[in-house]
Amino acid sequence: MMLIVGAILLVLLGLLLYASNSLKKPTGRESTASAAAVPAGVAPPKDKTVLVVGPPFGEVLQAATEFTKLYAGTSMNLLAVESGITAAVFPANIDQGRFYYLVNFLLYPLDVSYSQSVRVRGWASLPVVAPCQPGSDPEPVMVFVPETDNEYDFVLLAAAAGPVYRVDFGTMRPIELPQPVAETYLPLPYSPDRLRELGAQAVSVP
Repeated sequence: MMLIVGAILLVLLGLLLYASNSLKKPTGRESTASAAAVPAGVAPPKDKTVLVVGPPFGEVLQAATEFTKLYAGTSMNLLAVESGITAAVFPANIDQGRFYYLVNFLLYPLDVSYSQSVRVRGWASLPVVAPCQPGSDPEPVMVFVPETDNEYDFVLLAAAAGPVYRVDFGTMRPIELPQPVAETYLPLPYSPDRLRELGAQAVSVP
């Protein structure tokens, strides 16, 4: 009798293990397939970052404040990353064209004179098309003004995939530049986690 009961218990235990295995989470391969089903072309929100290297934090704060006065509704947080290195991040996001303007403006701020030479670089995932043209998937880009600039009204986009584009503010239409170019894409030198650890100074004008 005991042998029969033991056999029944073993059968029940086997059935329970089979049922629990069938309810496990999908494997890594299945999870990847599910993630791939998410519609393409949606940029990760609030991923834009600008680094200003050279001037002290207070001067960059003045320049950023002037920008928010000119472009109503713009807001950003400034982070003192290191001495002479300030990051601007955008909890409320900022549109593509205005992001280009900001990179240019922080290099050439109105009514603010930097006490140190300045270098400005922006990073984002953006569609490399004119902002008014939908249909291009976002890709990682570094936004900057070349050191040889004497026009003051454009930015360059260095794509992680290789090409470099010029965006004139008159048309906002990226034009791919012939290779080679003086500067190509470099990743943001600070991780998002590192930046999140820093205290922020909010900059906005209603």
